[in-house]
Amino acid sequence: MSQLRKFKKYCEHYMEKFGIDKEWVVYYSETPVLSNRYAETTYWIDSKVATITLNTALDHPEDRLKRMAFHEVCHLVLADIIAMAKSRKFDDELLQTEEHRLINRLENMMLGRQKDWRLEE
Repeated sequence: MSQLRKFKKYCEHYMEKFGIDKEWVVYYSETPVLSNRYAETTYWIDSKVATITLNTALDHPEDRLKRMAFHEVCHLVLADIIAMAKSRKFDDELLQTEEHRLINRLENMMLGRQKDWRLEE
């Protein structure tokens, strides 16, 4: 299996773990000309489309491919918060909503998906 196919498989795994696999459309590419980077992620926040590019000038061991995939997927996990911070058009409620979305993603990834358990009224 090529490095790109393995990398894509790991990215898809982490996207599913974070619960963003249905939220984003991700394209994968490879290039030997990413200077000083193993990989990079470019995204368009409004359309939730991203391209993750793997630097093929380097030979990546399996553990590095996994770590790089996790790293690049984290860019997508944080994309909404980054976009909000860059726009500076947010209030406390919106910031708290995004903060809790991220916390819930981390909980689901680290602790497994939780059934809906709301406070009983």
